[in-house]
Amino acid sequence: MPDNRYTATLRRAALTALACVPLTFGPAATVQASDEPATSSQESSTLPRPTDEPEIDRLRIQWYINRTFDAYGEALAESKPTVVFFTARQCGFCLTQLQRFRCPAIVRYAGSMNFGTAWRGEDDGGDHLAEALNVQRYPTVVILKSDEDRLHVIGRIEGVFPADDIDRVIQEAFRSYEDDEKAQIPDLLGVAETRRMLDQVGIAQPSEAFCTGENG
Repeated sequence: MPDNRYTATLRRAALTALACVPLTFGPAATVQASDEPATSSQESSTLPRPTDEPEIDRLRIQWYINRTFDAYGEALAESKPTVVFFTARQCGFCLTQLQRFRCPAIVRYAGSMNFGTAWRGEDDGGDHLAEALNVQRYPTVVILKSDEDRLHVIGRIEGVFPADDIDRVIQEAFRSYEDDEKAQIPDLLGVAETRRMLDQVGIAQPSEAFCTGENG
């Protein structure tokens, strides 16, 4: 758990909206709400359970669900970025985007970033942050640089995009760490190697067509 200094930093930054100009990849997709809310079974299949096996840890993103302050505080302590996925219960497109984070192009960042899922109305920290960042559509993904003094946005995606596009936004976000000696710069697996390793250890992954956006 982060200490109170880290929690206060994010809370203060979110409430005062001391945000840098966000980097947005491409045009924002039109997002519509579905008629049915996401079910608990859908959530559990989208967000894999934690594991203590080191090799599998490297191949699974472990999410801070409705714990935005914890995600940021622990990332701040390790000087690595935080990805916050803003979502809502009746957003069908949000599940599609969240499933894209199981694609090899994104899975290879596991352990190199903290990933938080903020469900609207269920995470006070996430709601404060969404207000500060003017999140008005779902899904919205924001990447934050670890900064004790301000809320520093280094990547932003609004709507649903293929995994390769998300990957490019993350890579651009990491470039802002190039001159930071304390930063944890990832030594990434290749996408094809990640896919092979996922198959070898039996971790389910979306199809290549889904990850590239060819079938939705």
